[in-house]
Amino acid sequence: MSSTKASYIVMKARFFTPDIGLRTEYLIFHASYERYPYFPNRFLRVAGRRSENTGKQYAYKLCKFLNYMIDIKQKEYAEVTNKDIHDFFYWLAFGLSSTDFYYIQGGQISYSTLNAYHGLLVKFYQFLSSKMDIKVQLEIVSKTNKHSFYYGQIWSKPVSSLIDENRLRAKDCRNHHKWYSPEEQTTILSHLPTLRDQAIFSLSCDSLRIGEILSLRIQDYVPSDGVVSLYASKGKPTGKVNISVPLSNRSIQLLDNYLFNERDSVLAEALKQGHYPTALFLNIKAGAKIGAPLTYRNFLTILKRAAKRAGFDPSEIRTHSGRSTAVMDMLHAQSENPEANISQNDVLQQFRWKSPTSIQPYINTRDIRTKKKLMKLIEEQRRSITNE
Repeated sequence: MSSTKASYIVMKARFFTPDIGLRTEYLIFHASYERYPYFPNRFLRVAGRRSENTGKQYAYKLCKFLNYMIDIKQKEYAEVTNKDIHDFFYWLAFGLSSTDFYYIQGGQISYSTLNAYHGLLVKFYQFLSSKMDIKVQLEIVSKTNKHSFYYGQIWSKPVSSLIDENRLRAKDCRNHHKWYSPEEQTTILSHLPTLRDQAIFSLSCDSLRIGEILSLRIQDYVPSDGVVSLYASKGKPTGKVNISVPLSNRSIQLLDNYLFNERDSVLAEALKQGHYPTALFLNIKAGAKIGAPLTYRNFLTILKRAAKRAGFDPSEIRTHSGRSTAVMDMLHAQSENPEANISQNDVLQQFRWKSPTSIQPYINTRDIRTKKKLMKLIEEQRRSITNE
């Protein structure tokens, strides 16, 4: 498919809805604009309702699958079979069909990305089955029924087993720098080129997700209270989050400096060009896109470059590590200041979680500070028992 022009492309569209206002969606069109895949776009509009970033990721992944089906398999998505699904994952990971080789070590895609494609296709075909009344004949290996219209059966095996069936291994999962010490935060901040970038990084260390940060509007920041009211958040309808997050003094100072020294000048230039930007964080580089909302991809590139100059491996840098750092800071405060009575519910509220199990991936099991505190408590308990 890479040698010829793809049949489908992703395009950005803007819609106005009374409850949310103007919103951006990502839809799939035929490259010649002659065809508009109706059902896939219905699915994308529903799936991306709560998060623009989710809609974007789904659109590009689904577009790749549709192009694979039409350009390589020469089939429509409604004609998919069990073998097509298997072949798609082999092609996705290694660029070859499952019959072209026996063993390859080190693919071009990580397991987590494969799993994301898997989850998308599950939802897509479940949507077609339950909502759109489309039936797709899938070949299922069964003693009683060799054909089935039940989508769920092709998903009985996880993506890992689809790859492992022929002893294939996808690209190793990348190791990330998941927690920043105070000194590391200061170092990275000193290498970020603008006040805007410094403010975003500091906000991430205050527990905000990058999607929550970049979706903020100018009216969502209340300087007098030192809080931001989230406009978009994971698992919440955009524009109806109703959650305020208090900011650290560092973030407030950086944010105020950015607004006064950088954003104001960008706003003036944007007004000259005839538009009024409402996003809190804007593209400040002179040119056609000045005043446009800063994108995730742009900030990640800026962060990696700054981290490299600061002596970090840029391949280990991600935008979510600030939030992981905030989790450990909260746990330190909880264990070292029992008089503060920081409850589990306080932690859940601070990080916008519904379940206590959500904290597990964020905990640094090698954190010596926590271990020293635990050992101190053990020793105090031992002395108490001895004195008795």
